[in-house]
Amino acid sequence: MRKILSKYEEDKKKKRNQYIVGGVLILVMLVSVLGYAFPQGQAVSTVSSNATSTYNGITFTNENGYWSTAYNNQRLVFTYNPSQISSDLTNLTKTINDFTGKPLYIYSDDINAESEVSINLAKFANGISPIQNISNKDCTNNEIIIQNSSSSSVSQEQNCIIISGHGQDLIATTDNILFKLFGVK
Repeated sequence: MRKILSKYEEDKKKKRNQYIVGGVLILVMLVSVLGYAFPQGQAVSTVSSNATSTYNGITFTNENGYWSTAYNNQRLVFTYNPSQISSDLTNLTKTINDFTGKPLYIYSDDINAESEVSINLAKFANGISPIQNISNKDCTNNEIIIQNSSSSSVSQEQNCIIISGHGQDLIATTDNILFKLFGVK
């Protein structure tokens, strides 16, 4: 059986329950804000924010896990800095001048590698268009083909740059090509 409560006791109990619910809600909001500020289960970068790295006289600054530098009053952004990537690209003869003011066509199996190219070359190229079907490439225009593959490689056929790799290796190879295009390497 339920105990009969006076109006005063009933209001007191109701007020206490409201305080408890309010306290729980405040606690949940506080924990969620802290959880957003300090995410768990994600890789923590070993590079502190605003760390710098200099390569061939060019300073790269780490901002929010990405490396950036200035080039012709434009901000370039990369996943890696040039010191983190060692690869020979002597077979690549194109430079940023080959892309400046001209349309660029991209085919990509990897959205992250494609983003690296698009973010950095969009400032110089006269528009970027996707290649819908890889069999449509003809290499008469500036084309960058990014393909998933078990091994990393770079080749140049006429006006096509073909990048192959997988995961982080593909992104590193893409950054390395961009460093070569901009004359960093």
